[in-house]
Amino acid sequence: MFTLARLKDTIPIHPWEFGAPPVDALAREINGKYANRVLHDVGLCVVLFDLVECSEGKVRFGDGCLWHKVTFRMVVFRPFVGEVFVGEVKSCTKSSVQVTLGFFSDIHIPTRLLPPSTTWDPEEQVFFWAPQLSEGQDPLEVPKEERFTIDIGAKIRVCVDGDEFVEEEPSAGPLRKRATIPGGADAATGAGGEDGEEAQEEEERRAPYSITCAASTSGLGLVDWWVETVVEAVDGEAEEEGMEE
Repeated sequence: MFTLARLKDTIPIHPWEFGAPPVDALAREINGKYANRVLHDVGLCVVLFDLVECSEGKVRFGDGCLWHKVTFRMVVFRPFVGEVFVGEVKSCTKSSVQVTLGFFSDIHIPTRLLPPSTTWDPEEQVFFWAPQLSEGQDPLEVPKEERFTIDIGAKIRVCVDGDEFVEEEPSAGPLRKRATIPGGADAATGAGGEDGEEAQEEEERRAPYSITCAASTSGLGLVDWWVETVVEAVDGEAEEEGMEE
């Protein structure tokens, strides 16, 4: 889930940090620049691990900073395909289940990767799994007490199916507001100047790094589902041993 990425950069030490140990000053600058930042095809940077190499500092004209060429390693979050981990259900829509790890929430389970016979309940706005569903039976006819629902906040075990990096394109700049023209009529001074369209644009922006997970095989899905199964199996074995005695 976490790896080490070897990076190179030219890092400044500002004049007000000249009295601090150079290693500490460089660590603060590196963490300030890279922590919680997504690097394309690398992952989400978490924290500096160590400094590998560091050149002597050079002062550039104009800023007074001491610049160092540094090779360092960052702790990076990027689970590998096939890795299994436990997260928490953050939200559900008709198309997917969103999972969070607390520090990272761009994790999604599309409908096709949920357990077989999982169905969306439009009234409750949740997915539920019906493992005992008969062939040809309408899943929505299954009694609620027999449903295994995917509730918000529940612990869920998932397997990484893939990940995606998106390079954000430069923005065209803020949209201009509507201007009033003589005569009382108003006209948009820029295309898409309505607040609704601006909000829609915000929604369409994709996360720079997202993970697609599966919960369709045995052992995956809500942790509580399989805890109950194990308890039932143990109880069943105990009963069989008692009968043999």
